[in-house]
Amino acid sequence: SASYAAWSAPQKIVSSRVWQYERPQLARDVFADAVVVWHREEELNETLSGVEAATRRANAAWSSPVTLHGPRRGGAYAPEVAMDSSGNATAAWQSLLGVQAVSHPVGGSWGRTVTVSRRGRRAEAFQLALDGRGDAAAVFERYVSLELATRRRGGPWRAPSALPGISRLGVYEPKVAMDARGEMIIAWVHDQPGRRVQALVLGANGKPEGSIQTLSRKGPITELQIAANANGDAVVVWREEGKNARPIEAATRLAGRRFANAVTISRQKDTDPTTAVDPRGDATILFTRIQPAATTVEAATRPAHGRWSAAKPVAPPGRGSTFAPHLAAGPTSGLLMAVWGASVAPAPAVIEASIRSPKGTWQTPVVISPPASFSPSITLSANGAATAAWVQQGPLMNNGEREPSFYESIETADYEPG
Repeated sequence: SASYAAWSAPQKIVSSRVWQYERPQLARDVFADAVVVWHREEELNETLSGVEAATRRANAAWSSPVTLHGPRRGGAYAPEVAMDSSGNATAAWQSLLGVQAVSHPVGGSWGRTVTVSRRGRRAEAFQLALDGRGDAAAVFERYVSLELATRRRGGPWRAPSALPGISRLGVYEPKVAMDARGEMIIAWVHDQPGRRVQALVLGANGKPEGSIQTLSRKGPITELQIAANANGDAVVVWREEGKNARPIEAATRLAGRRFANAVTISRQKDTDPTTAVDPRGDATILFTRIQPAATTVEAATRPAHGRWSAAKPVAPPGRGSTFAPHLAAGPTSGLLMAVWGASVAPAPAVIEASIRSPKGTWQTPVVISPPASFSPSITLSANGAATAAWVQQGPLMNNGEREPSFYESIETADYEPG
């Protein structure tokens, strides 16, 4: 079970008085090889942005940070990272040149950066996916179409192509997940009619397995997320935009089948949906519920052949606010682990973590960060080990300046099952 003893002390990877950091992105394998990638930006000049990364071999320390793309090349933002079962990592980000990617073989160093999207007008929002064998896919907006680029393990990225059957009326928030067969489950928000969620499944050969499905009943839509397990069971979750209510909805798919009708998970003022699917096909959604007194992280679950449960708080009540959750599922077990921000005013926020056992019980959360920490992420490996990362902020002491001075850091902690 989760305990203080099971989590390592926080490890500081990078710290700066100049840069501000966004939520770090993580990946790891069962051997404890790991990679963390993050976006940095100067507080007073957002054009001075870049993407950095650090890697770690099993039982070793984190490497010194490496700049994958810096401001001299026009800046970069929105990085993503994934790792195959052997520890080979791929990172991708957006830049003025388009969607770019670079690979890091296990035990090696970062290779040559390549532009995955086509030349010309830059690609917009994108998502990266990697299967256990190391095959990769990136889906991204370009003009008013949706394009897909793929790469076989060890090979070059193939030229992107437009997804078939999508009318050119504008697409947003593309998402992609891959299963062990190389099947790609793709979802996006389409401008017509009314900014609805749509989805398409492509086989490993890149050909559609059925027609495009429209999953949402209303719009406009935001915060689209997707998750899938190695079998191809998948869940797509999104939030409707609204003033008085922001319903969260989800659609699930059993491997080899079409997506079922969407279900409303919550009808209140909610945000931050995050989702995962375990190896049995059971789906879980975490989100932040906005309430007058405090915000709470709540969870809803759905057995592979059952119905969604009512959403319930993950942390015990009366503990202040919890917010900004992130969720990960173990690739070979029914284990789930979540992290989120937690605060009891006037104390600064910390990062908490909790495990949900295969029986469905969330354990008492434990604090894994120092005060003034936020924007957590987590990744869970096949043996139940996990790595969490977050941004931490603090004052610089005795710096001789009249005005308060602060630093921001990227920190991590590791969980080893007992």
